[in-house]
This record gives sequence, C-alpha cells and structure tokens, in this order.
Amino acid sequence: MAVLRIWAKLNNIERRLEKVTLSLGIIVLAMFLIANAIGRKVGLLLYFVDELATFLVIFITFIAVSHAARRGSHIRMEAVYDFMPKKIQKVMMLTISFGSALVMFWLAYLATSYVLQAYNWGHMSHTLRIPYWIGYVVIPLGLFLAGIHYVLAFVKNILEKEVWVSFEKQSGYK
Repeated sequence: MAVLRIWAKLNNIERRLEKVTLSLGIIVLAMFLIANAIGRKVGLLLYFVDELATFLVIFITFIAVSHAARRGSHIRMEAVYDFMPKKIQKVMMLTISFGSALVMFWLAYLATSYVLQAYNWGHMSHTLRIPYWIGYVVIPLGLFLAGIHYVLAFVKNILEKEVWVSFEKQSGYK
C-alpha cells in the first residue's frame, strides 16, 4: 500500500508538471512569435526567435506525447475496435498498450543515443549559442514517460475487468 501512495503522489506531481510546462511552453511560444511578427512590421528583427521557437516546439511536442499517453487521448483507430466484443477489445488493448510501450522505449533509446551524439559533437545553435543537445534532451524523456504510461495501461488492463485506454481512463465514450 505504501508503494501505491508513493506512486499516486509521483503521478500527481508529474501530471501537474506536464500541465504547467505545456501551458507555459505554449504561452511563451505564442508571445515570442507574436513579438517577432510585430517586430518585423516595425523593422526590428529578433534573430533568436526562430531557434527558441524550434526548441519550444520540440519541448511541447514530446511532453505532450507523455501527457496524451497518460490521459489516453492519443490518436486511436476505433472503427473496428468499437464493434468488437469486450473480450477482443481487452486483448486488442493489451496488445496495443504493450506494443506501444515497446515502441516508446525503443524510440527513447534511439533518441538518447542521438542526444549523446549531439553532446559529443558539441554543436551550438547559431544565435542563442545553446548546445543542441540541451534542446533535444526532452525527446527521450517524453518518449520514456509515454512508455511508462503504456506499461501502466497494460497493467491496469490485466488487473481490471473493464477495458482501459490508459491507467486513468476507461475505454468508451463518456
């Protein structure tokens, strides 16, 4: 039971961090892009905005991958799934969540290799002079966290009678 309480606290912390970082990332991205557009109209070029926007889009994208896996709000093809009996839906969801976890962990491994390679190369962004690996480090993190959420969905489907698309969301339209 202590493990479940610790897991629940960690899960709540991660959920809040995801929401805050996604919200702030989108707000900051919008502010800089709007400022850049206005600046171009008045003759003020903000050279760093393109690089910053690139890093922010990468950041937002891969934190959102984890967030979508947590909430079960990732893209699903439900046309066939919805017409299947519950037992087949359960088998399909077990297969999908296990397979998705494997893919996420494999992609996280590849992304980690790439980030380490970028670190070894020592390449820096032209304007901000930030090492590229710093902007890329969120990629393996987001993929790894998504893999964890798919594993949790797999476990939830083993432990529960109902079909769950994620650890927090039951299958079906509600």
